[in-house]
Amino acid sequence: MTRVVLIKDVKGLGKKMEVKDVADGYARNFLIPRQLATLADEKILKEKFAWDANIAQDSEDRTSLAKQIGRKEFIFFVKTGEQGQIFESVHAEDIDIEIAKHGFAAGKAILERPIKVLGMHDVVIDFGKGIKGTAKVRIEAKKK
Repeated sequence: MTRVVLIKDVKGLGKKMEVKDVADGYARNFLIPRQLATLADEKILKEKFAWDANIAQDSEDRTSLAKQIGRKEFIFFVKTGEQGQIFESVHAEDIDIEIAKHGFAAGKAILERPIKVLGMHDVVIDFGKGIKGTAKVRIEAKKK
């Protein structure tokens, strides 16, 4: 058996950066020549450990952002008519720009349709890697 680190996802074997024990011939004749894997020597295993640590830190950072955004409120002022009808709507891109100004650039707002109603709205913010948070978005009429 030969221990290898996968360089790319290999169907039926594993995902990128996983360490696998495979038959010598499979490693020597298939995985390594096609640059799908490399021998798992000490240097490579150290790099993999650092890569795993970066992935874990990235996940922690995203989770922290998702928790923090729930404590923030983002206010948008829109044009309204005399009876309070809205002439502007707030789009996901508008929310993305506003949350980025407050240090949440990694997040992307998820809206089924633009917001066209005054008041408080809960908006799901996707931070990637399956991590989501909910931001409070308040829509108010512009002062005339």
